[in-house]
Order: sequence, then C-alpha cells, then structure tokens
Amino acid sequence: MPRPSWTTLTAIASTGVIAVASLDRQNPAPDRGHHRYLVVLGGGYGSARDQSSAQVFALPLPTNRNAWKHQQWQQWPNMVHPRRGAVALATSRHLLMVGGYDGTIHRSDIDSLALFPEPAWTLLEGAGLPVGLSCAVGGKLALQQVRPDTETFVLAGGYDGHECLDSVHALLVSKEGRVTIRPNMARLSEPRKNAAILPDSRGQSCLVLGGWDGQRTLASVERADALGVGPAKRMQKPRECHAAVNGVVVGGYNAVDCLMKDVESVGQDTVLIPELSSARECHACVAVDDALICVGGWDGFMALDNVVIWMPGEQEWHALPALPVGLNRPCAIVVEVHCSVSDDRNMLDCKSDLERHSS
Repeated sequence: MPRPSWTTLTAIASTGVIAVASLDRQNPAPDRGHHRYLVVLGGGYGSARDQSSAQVFALPLPTNRNAWKHQQWQQWPNMVHPRRGAVALATSRHLLMVGGYDGTIHRSDIDSLALFPEPAWTLLEGAGLPVGLSCAVGGKLALQQVRPDTETFVLAGGYDGHECLDSVHALLVSKEGRVTIRPNMARLSEPRKNAAILPDSRGQSCLVLGGWDGQRTLASVERADALGVGPAKRMQKPRECHAAVNGVVVGGYNAVDCLMKDVESVGQDTVLIPELSSARECHACVAVDDALICVGGWDGFMALDNVVIWMPGEQEWHALPALPVGLNRPCAIVVEVHCSVSDDRNMLDCKSDLERHSS
C-alpha cells in the first residue's frame, strides 16, 4: 500500500485553515481540486489477545462516488502508541487520539498529528487524563467564543480497567495544539462505557447514548454541554458498542446476548435507513454528505475488515474496498482537502476540513 507524501499529509492534516505546502511542479501531489479521504485509526486485530493497533489507513473518496469502490487503501504514519477503543478528536490543525487500550494498559495520554512544522505523530507532553481509560466517547462543542482560538471538546464515560466511569472531562485545544484538561467538570447520572455520542446540529451539546454501566446494557441518553449533564429522550432499545452519526444509531449489542444490525433514529426526525447486511458491534460510522459509511467492528467471532456504504434512496448497504486488516473498536473520520496552485508563488494552497461526524 502506498504511503502519502509528507506534502499530501500536510494538506490532509489541517482543517479549516489555509496551509501552504512547499510543492513544486515536479511534485504535484495532491493535485488541484477537491480531495476527500476516509481515515481509520487504531483498533484491535481480533487475535486471541486482541492485539491493539497503531496503524492508520486512508481510503481516497473521489468526487464521483461510483469510483469509491475501485480505490485502494493507503497506509499513513503509525501513531506513537497502539490504541484500541480510543477517542478521535479533530481540531482545526490537529488530529488527537485520546486514551485507549494499548494491549497492556488503559492509556491516559494523547497522540497528536500536527500540521506544522512537519506532519508526524507526537505524544503530547503535560496533557493527560486523570485516569487511563478506553471505550469513552468524545464530541466537539461550538464554544470558541468563550476562549478565542480555542476549541472545546467533552469526553464522557469509559472504562479504566476496573470499573465503568461516570466522569465528564472538558478538553480545550489551542490553535498551537496545546491541550488543557478540565477534569470531572460533571458526572453522568449512570456510569457507562461503550456508549455512542451525537453532537447537536449547532454544536451546543452532545448526546451520550446507551452503553454498559457494569451490570446492564442501557437505553438511557444524557445531554452534556458546557453547563453540565442532564437527561434526554431514551432510545427505543438498549445498546452498547454501537455507533452514532447524522441522527441515527447503528448496530451494537443489546441486553439479550444478541448483536444488532438495525438503524434507529434519535430525536424528533425519523430517518428510514435499511438494516446492515450483517450484525456487528464495536464498529465506526461516518457521514460523507448524505451517505453513511460503516467500518470494521466485531461479529461475535472475528474482527471485521469490511466497509459498507448506504446512500439515500438505496434499499441496502453496499460494499466498499475492505480494510487491509480486520479491526475491532477502530476510530474513523473523514478528511477533505481543497487545493489550488498559486501562480505568483508557484505553490499549492490547500484548505481542508475534518468532517464533523466521526466515530
């Protein structure tokens, strides 16, 4: 699998900013125009010990959707540490991987893929959670106006290797990539790991959906925002190890020892989306415009390498190129890149956006 050049990764890693790549006419990648990638990070290989992965894979998503099924996965630089069940957070200039299980311990630290001076994964110094955890959820809040040039995220629940957690932390990320953690800013009413999270359309709050409290699978939902945590409308069914995106929850595990393949609407609007072709848990889902993509997971016997897509008007999910390896509890995110050549500087200007919906 080909690796992207550093210049390509420079364009991909930024989000919401203009990055000028040192690129001449003899090294034209990425080309002018619009580029989009499905990026899958970490997870577990599903072996006997479920070895954790530090690998990062990217699938190009051209403008023509019919071409997606013909693309090949690229391998991007590995993270500093293997991470299964981590939380991926995308800022305007960095991609953060928070916590996760590395095969030995539940990590409290953060790997960061920075844009400048040269893209590479680094372990953030001085930024760590109060406890190591995995299987938490994280979402972004639109609160930049509270502290200029800072993006705010909430991190809720998880598992520390001994018990399920009810903590809600705030992570404040500066444009330089410095992370300030406000630990235990609130408490969930129930501890929960293996939940899912949905930011609202304005980014004012996030719904924390379902999960496992150490004794039972939950249907309850809690709303987390800058002021604290409160109850929200319950899901129709208990779920854990499910994914959530664009107002729906997908698959997971229920309370009666059964994997799920249905898609349930959350909130006021009813979204009619067909069932997955096969049941799964511990997968990731992302939105690409009005399409949904489901990546990897666990079918009760093995880690899955299949990737499936649903588009409005379709009656079933269709296959995209399979991952290079099966992955259980990976993270996924979509990256967009817009490039044009500056004639006066003979440089490639790239503006990119990380999709709001990640898993």
